[in-house]
Amino acid sequence: MKQILVLLLSLSLFAAFTACGDDEKDKSCDGKGIYCVDGEDVQPSVQVADGSGKSILTVDDKQYRDLNANGEVDAYEDWTLPVEERAADLVSKMTTIQKAGLLYEKGFVGQIKEGSLTDERKAAIKEYQVRVALFRDPGESYTAEDMVNYTNEVQAYVESEPLGVPFVFCCDPSYGTGLDTDGTTWKKKNTMEPMGDWPFALGMAAIDDADYVKKLGAAHAKEYKAMGLRMLLGPQCDPISEPRWARSYDTFGADPVRAGVLAKAYIQGLQETDNGFNGKIVSGIAAVLKHFPGGGTNNGGLDSHSASGQWALFKGDNMQEHLDSFKVAFESGPLGCMPCYSINMRGWVEADGDFSNNDLEEVASSYNKTIMQDYLRDYCGWDGLVSSDWGVLKGKQYGLMEDQLAAKNPTDIPATAPAFSAWGVSTETSNYQSYLIYKYWVVGGHQVGSGSAEMWLNAVSDGFLTDSDLNEPASKVLEMMFRLGVFENPYINSTSVNSVAVNNRELAEEAMKKAVVLVKNEGSVLPMSITDSAKVYFDGIDDSVITNYSSSAGYTVTTNMSEADYIILRVTGRHGTYSGLAGGVPLSFEGDVLTYNSTEWRHYTAAENEAAEGAFTVVDSSQANSIAQAQKIKDAIAAKADGARLILSVFAPRPFLFDSDIEVDAIDAILVEFGITDTYLLDAVFGADGFKPSGKLPFCIPKTDADVEAATEDLFNDEANQLFKYGTSLSY
Repeated sequence: MKQILVLLLSLSLFAAFTACGDDEKDKSCDGKGIYCVDGEDVQPSVQVADGSGKSILTVDDKQYRDLNANGEVDAYEDWTLPVEERAADLVSKMTTIQKAGLLYEKGFVGQIKEGSLTDERKAAIKEYQVRVALFRDPGESYTAEDMVNYTNEVQAYVESEPLGVPFVFCCDPSYGTGLDTDGTTWKKKNTMEPMGDWPFALGMAAIDDADYVKKLGAAHAKEYKAMGLRMLLGPQCDPISEPRWARSYDTFGADPVRAGVLAKAYIQGLQETDNGFNGKIVSGIAAVLKHFPGGGTNNGGLDSHSASGQWALFKGDNMQEHLDSFKVAFESGPLGCMPCYSINMRGWVEADGDFSNNDLEEVASSYNKTIMQDYLRDYCGWDGLVSSDWGVLKGKQYGLMEDQLAAKNPTDIPATAPAFSAWGVSTETSNYQSYLIYKYWVVGGHQVGSGSAEMWLNAVSDGFLTDSDLNEPASKVLEMMFRLGVFENPYINSTSVNSVAVNNRELAEEAMKKAVVLVKNEGSVLPMSITDSAKVYFDGIDDSVITNYSSSAGYTVTTNMSEADYIILRVTGRHGTYSGLAGGVPLSFEGDVLTYNSTEWRHYTAAENEAAEGAFTVVDSSQANSIAQAQKIKDAIAAKADGARLILSVFAPRPFLFDSDIEVDAIDAILVEFGITDTYLLDAVFGADGFKPSGKLPFCIPKTDADVEAATEDLFNDEANQLFKYGTSLSY
């Protein structure tokens, strides 16, 4: 990339000024620009790229980026003004396509592999004015430094555009590492070098320390930002009430109160703000809290990424606790919010095998006025950017499918739009999607995940919206960007990413250990303190780690379980399936995958479904791996000699339980972890450097799949029989 001109006119954005006493300070800029500190405007670092055609203006000893190259400081370029005023000015200068370009997110992940911004990609950016792009899980085919160089190149290109509106790169939560379904393969979400290993968010729930979680959020923000990312589509505040839900690993556990408190703390760390957005710059990254009002209550644990999981059920009439969890999290002032896909069934009426909702429109959250206005704005008191979950207008229009609308003949179509009867039969018909855009917009939606500028442009040309209707959602996106400071400084130092990652490694290692939960320790077998003559059998741990550990410990490593004095076994709990069929995967290691009937919303056995009309079968491609994990446990129990001790460590991507033919009483110690390396796990087992487990079980461990089946989707830890209760926490 070409040389970037940098003007750094302050030692620190938040440096304290030497001034008179508090009672004499000039408070003239308070409540205005985000760079106002103690009544004084503090000059931010401003940058322009060489060759972009843009310059830096100096007015009254202050420097500004002249992004539209008119030789004047326009309101949107004036960092001393409130973000709302800046956004309004910029929107007034934008064309319809420029506004529409702010209102969707695009996937850019494949472009980094090319090593530079291609002419083809430049043309795509220019044609549809895209300004927000998603990297799903940063990949191993490029380094973090590659990514920074690429994002800087994109920033320089969009700076050369007429208004110089910067780009925002975002990602899903991409920190978390643990065992794959086979129990031996190490799997991490962010595989870019030099980024390190972190526990999943569920591990933060196990740590259960808001100050520490805030510290982790700040560390994650530094890494995200060092990679060129400025917006996270997360965290997930959805408290776990249906334990079969596949996405439990990215939540803060099964207590709605703690989930809200920890989500709040994590957002404070991510955005580097203590008390929500207080009118000052968000120097971290933007958090988009999701999935409002909670995506983990779906029927039988089904995930609403596909239509079979579209129903979020509140049979226990317990939406209140879910809402309250989010309400606490919103106190952190996240810059964005993402609704869930699901149709929320607030009340429950069941008759003749069918169900109905008694007080909510039966449409997905993104289109639901009660959810988006009464609950989100009025009850939770939040009024920021709404960014939809991905694909809301392409296959996730639950309750608003075209055939459903044909039957309903909706009456909320604007007078300027075409009549419903004139629509085609294809869901790709532009005026059908125009209605969906209108439905999303009219309840307060702003940005569409995996959408397109054309969707918004079609909604205008089809008469569902006007150009001025795009002003409010465009302003919301711009306000987020102004609060991040990217209009002054969108560039990232590519050499800093290595040092940020290295500096965070010690904290990441500590977090892995802090998240370890000890739920059983018969006879105080842990920490292991053994004699030189002891024989230890290891399974599920890398051979090189075993060798390194045993070389200084003095004990003998054996490959024969039956002669071992100690058996250390590492397995993974059963993974869910990240699709609309996830609810069919039980929590036990060996339980048969359940099947459902899509016309009668209750669980069916496989035999019943053979004759049932409209039935579908849930497929768990990893079931064989899970059964193999159970067999390892049973083999260890069977081979265990008299007086030998069995230590079991279970990686938990979601809650799990032991099958009835696993003799849990024969297991001497059980550790539950949420992402930890083999070395640090053995540190925990042997109590290295004075390690003492302190994690709390962030969910309950039920006794049987039947107990899970009988529990209610929206209630917490309500399984009738529990092997280990929520919050179980033993130590040495």
